[in-house]
Amino acid sequence: MKPTVIRFKEHTIPVTFFNQESAPVASLEKLFESMQYNFEFRRKLKKISSIEMIGEVAVFKYFDGTKLYMEVS
Repeated sequence: MKPTVIRFKEHTIPVTFFNQESAPVASLEKLFESMQYNFEFRRKLKKISSIEMIGEVAVFKYFDGTKLYMEVS
């Protein structure tokens, strides 16, 4: 596991990579940039406790225990 941090607007979110590649960080940042005008995404972004990257899948973990799986390419 390789931990890192991603910053988006005023939010800092810890990201854990389960494969040893950190290349998906750029694609994860692209995802955040493309979703920056999506009101629902920005509202839910405040509730994210951490992100796990498994291959090309980002697992968004929320403070209430729910998870959201998004493909990052």
